[in-house]
Amino acid sequence: MDNVNTTGWNETMISLYASLNDYLEGLIMGGQMINPDIQIDEALASEFLQQAKTELDPYYGQIISQSRRQLLQQSAFAQQQADLSIQSAQASAASSTRSASLSRQGAVERAEYERKIAQGDLPQQMAEMGLAFSGERIKAAGRIDEATQMSINQANRAYSSAASASSAAAQRAISSTQLGLRQNMFNLGFGAEEKFGSEFAGGLNLPYYQISDGVVGALERERTTAEQLRASQIESAYRSNRALDYYEE
Repeated sequence: MDNVNTTGWNETMISLYASLNDYLEGLIMGGQMINPDIQIDEALASEFLQQAKTELDPYYGQIISQSRRQLLQQSAFAQQQADLSIQSAQASAASSTRSASLSRQGAVERAEYERKIAQGDLPQQMAEMGLAFSGERIKAAGRIDEATQMSINQANRAYSSAASASSAAAQRAISSTQLGLRQNMFNLGFGAEEKFGSEFAGGLNLPYYQISDGVVGALERERTTAEQLRASQIESAYRSNRALDYYEE
C-alpha cells in the first residue's frame, strides 16, 4: 500500500487492493515475473516482424538460391538431352536416306549396265536367228528397254518407301522426345510453383510451362509462419525486458 494514493477509496476497494498486492508480491518472491500493462502498437509489431524477417532471410534465401540453381540445371539438362535425342533421330534418318539413295543409284546403274550388255548382244543373237533386220529385233530391243525401266522404277519406289519410313520414324522419335521434354518441364514447373509459389516459378522461364497466378508455395507459407513465430518470440522477449525494467524501478 506504500506510495499508493487511496483517497476516495472505500473500505472494500482498499481491502481488495491489499489482497491483490499481497498476491502479486507472493508471486514475485516465488520467482515468477509479472508483466506490466505493456501496449504493443502497430508500428512496434511491424518492427518485430521486420526483425524476424531480417534474421530468417539468410536461411530461406539460401534455400531459394540453391533450389533455383538446381532447377535451372535440371531444366538445362532436360533440354540438352532432348536436343541430343532429336539430333540423333535426324542423323539416323539422314543416314538411312543416304543408304537408300546409294541402293537406288546402284540398282539404276546395274539396270543400265545390264541393258547395255543386252543391247550389245542383241545384234549377234538376232543374226544367228536370221532376224538381224526384222521387226522382232525391234521388239526385243523394246523389251530390253522396258525391263530396264521396270528395274529403275522399282529402285525408285524402294528408295521413296525407305526415305518415307526413315522420315516417319524420325518424326515419331522427335515427337516422343518433345512430349517427354514438355512433361519434364511441367513436372519441374509444377513442383517449383507448389513449393516456392508463382513468382519464383515464373522467374525460371521454363519452356512449355504455363505459370498459374497467385499460387503461394509451401516454403513461402512455412517462411511466413516462421517469421510470425519469431516475431512473437521477439515480442515476448521485449515484454520480459520491459517487465524486468519495471520491477527494477
